[in-house]
Amino acid sequence: MRNFELHEDFEIEGIWSLADESVDRTAGTLRYRQSDGAVLSLIGHFDRSDRGSMPMTHEDDTWNAVVYGFTKNGQEISLLETHRVRSSLSAPGFAVEEWSSNFLIIGKHIDNLEIDEFQESRFRFDGIEDWLNHEIFTTRYEGSLREITVTAKNIERKVLGTCRDFDLYVSSEIYAHENSAGEATLSGRCYFEIIAHHEKSIKWHLEIASRLRDLSSLCYGRHLNIESISVKNKLVTGEKSYRNSDYFYIYPRYHYTSKRTSRRYVNKFASLNDLLTNNASVFQSWLDQYDTIKPCLDLFFVLRSRDNGILHVKFLLSIQAVEVFHRLTSDNTVVRPPSI
Repeated sequence: MRNFELHEDFEIEGIWSLADESVDRTAGTLRYRQSDGAVLSLIGHFDRSDRGSMPMTHEDDTWNAVVYGFTKNGQEISLLETHRVRSSLSAPGFAVEEWSSNFLIIGKHIDNLEIDEFQESRFRFDGIEDWLNHEIFTTRYEGSLREITVTAKNIERKVLGTCRDFDLYVSSEIYAHENSAGEATLSGRCYFEIIAHHEKSIKWHLEIASRLRDLSSLCYGRHLNIESISVKNKLVTGEKSYRNSDYFYIYPRYHYTSKRTSRRYVNKFASLNDLLTNNASVFQSWLDQYDTIKPCLDLFFVLRSRDNGILHVKFLLSIQAVEVFHRLTSDNTVVRPPSI
């Protein structure tokens, strides 16, 4: 099964069970939609006969359940922060249930997002190649020979910066795809890689990836979508420890605030090279100040997402964003007229 990106819709058939009842499995289909996240539809129901009628309440264990699954080819799937949204009995007499999940993980059974056991993660976001000023494929046309030469330039893993808790790398991969008609296509992707100095939780990796994405978003003046994120952990067996070479792909329920936009039509005011040239510690500086300026960032991205907003409303939002930034970053209560 290929690795889907977060903006893609896909379906997976398999057998499923609650994590604490892995013996009793039920067939069903998992559907992932960008707008809805992961939704599991069961033909049948999870056996909870020993727990009574199980009304759907917030305190009930159907609200924050963990669901394990296996695909037809044996791949492990985890659904975390899962709750039952629908349960009914059809006319033929079999039950139908629907469960919604905030976190889908493909590749491993995991029941806790906050255990520190993951040292590596890899992610990409919309427009990362343009922010890096890197074109994976370049084309040259020889008119006299009537030939087109396509050159692929891959990035071997290289370090971008060292932060207090992790090192940040960049790399790229080139993929070959062949459809049923035998037509082959090539595609390339750039990735940021986080190598933590010690094992961290999945939520920690997600938070760092989101904050680094926001730095790029600020350079473009609009919110950019994370397109893929995966983690890798260290497995310990007896006295030997070894690093698993496979990444586990994570599909959080993200709220997309902008459409995927071709970077050819969006101007950036600073590339990553520009930032690193002026401040080699830009990533740590950004992370240190992130919590302080986050409210201002939220206002700014809301303002930029209103493409057809009324002019005076956009102006008032702009003034409010500047005022929030001033209040959060300055001890002065009044800006003197010469400084305005």
